[in-house]
Amino acid sequence: MLTILDHQEFSRQIRSLCQHRTITIILSALLSATLVYCSFPPLDMGWLAWFALVPLMLPLVKLSPRTSFLTGLFFGMAFLLSCFYWIFNVPGFRFYHAVFLCLYFSLYPALWCMISANILKKCPHFPWPIFAASLWVVLDYLKAHAGFLALPWNTLDLSQHRDILLLQLAAITGGYGITFIIVLVNAAITQMIRYRLFGPGRIAIVFVLLIHAWGLLVCRQPQDGQPVKVAVIQPSILLSERETAHGREAARNRLASLSSQAAARGAQLAVWPETAILQLPHQEKKIQWVQHLSQKTNMAILSGASVFEKFQRPPAPGRENGRHHPYQVFNSAFLVDRYGVVSAPYHKQRLVPFGEYLPLQPLIHWPQWLVKEPLPLTAGKAAAFFSLSSHMLISPVICWENQFADLVRAMAGGGAGMLVQISNDNHFGRSAAAYQHNLASVMRAVENRTPVLISSNTGPSEIIDAQGRVVASTDEQFRPGLSFAEVVPRYHGQTFYTSYGDIFIWLCGLVVLLIGAAADRVMVTERLNIPVRFR
Repeated sequence: MLTILDHQEFSRQIRSLCQHRTITIILSALLSATLVYCSFPPLDMGWLAWFALVPLMLPLVKLSPRTSFLTGLFFGMAFLLSCFYWIFNVPGFRFYHAVFLCLYFSLYPALWCMISANILKKCPHFPWPIFAASLWVVLDYLKAHAGFLALPWNTLDLSQHRDILLLQLAAITGGYGITFIIVLVNAAITQMIRYRLFGPGRIAIVFVLLIHAWGLLVCRQPQDGQPVKVAVIQPSILLSERETAHGREAARNRLASLSSQAAARGAQLAVWPETAILQLPHQEKKIQWVQHLSQKTNMAILSGASVFEKFQRPPAPGRENGRHHPYQVFNSAFLVDRYGVVSAPYHKQRLVPFGEYLPLQPLIHWPQWLVKEPLPLTAGKAAAFFSLSSHMLISPVICWENQFADLVRAMAGGGAGMLVQISNDNHFGRSAAAYQHNLASVMRAVENRTPVLISSNTGPSEIIDAQGRVVASTDEQFRPGLSFAEVVPRYHGQTFYTSYGDIFIWLCGLVVLLIGAAADRVMVTERLNIPVRFR
């Protein structure tokens, strides 16, 4: 009897607590953050994204601009701190760095909540789902183009990387179109629950079904052109192996062994990861070793190369291994063709701020307690197009450059028939970082109808076809291996997105401006009892 009474008292206290407005808002934002987090690796339950934002949206109509802003800020902090847990493995990264990082990127959902709540309160029966979705993708675009603060990581469209039919929309709108659909469905569900407006929900469902039907037709179209046999090498070179001659020799032997296995299967191209070879261009013997291997295997080799290990601090000023060091170093990639001819290198264009360079110098002198001086890399100036054959060009992207759609689009638009992503996520350990990292390459493949080869030092390494399907992948992280497949490069033609870019974003921006400007007029119309509804 006492147990029953205790249970009833506990239930009463919980109900009383949930009736408290602040607790309800916090729990709603936390629930949405949890659902969005679960939509990405490691859990990777992308179907949750279709209603993950509903708990965040439901209370907005009752919130003031200040409270809605804080709600969005809390949602962003909760999601980002859970999403970026692996970043603490980076040398020198501290908790206060994470707070600054997450606080800045949380401003975007905070602004979305504040503006969306204002429109929803003024005209609840207006086509709010369209406004909410348009505003979200406009803010996503701004986040991806915010200078050295840009970071389009784990955007909502990437949660659907397994939905091949839906992904085909990206060839027209870019990934932003998929994000638009996801937010549109969430907002339509919210209106259905709060206002019993079923019209927007019906329209959203029909829209999603039509996109999937169109995607099915696209995927059934045969791919024209001669397939190319390719292999991505995952050597799993550990940081400790870089420190001894025996370890470096073992790493070279693994690269050679895995490349020979790829050649035995008929590979025409083998891809090595970022910083697979160090101390270039100082040690010519290393490039000669790669030349000899490519000639021996009759196979082209694309490799990452750098003077230093990733995230390494700079050496003492003036000299490095007995040589004068002017600090003009790059994170690069080069191609050695099957005849041993070495291409001019590609230098990474989008460097990682505070990890590979200090932004805004000399305008800002960053305090040492906040930012340690990173390895002083120099950014590249342009894309590179390596010739795999007389009619086939390939372009490399290094590390996080795959996150930036406009950079990759320029390579595809310049004639690259295949894209190659080389990365080294060694520092992040056995976490979801590398899996999250690779998601953007799926979207880049579909946007440009161009296969993407991913060689990751510690995995996973993947081969993605032009329709976004992962056709080959290594089994696990931190285990040497290779992935082999035949892919059809893009020999001719361009997608709408490759040709015209982010026109969809401009349309969304126009929608935001028009609906925002019309909100006051709608209020006047509703006062005259002529409500504008979706019925």
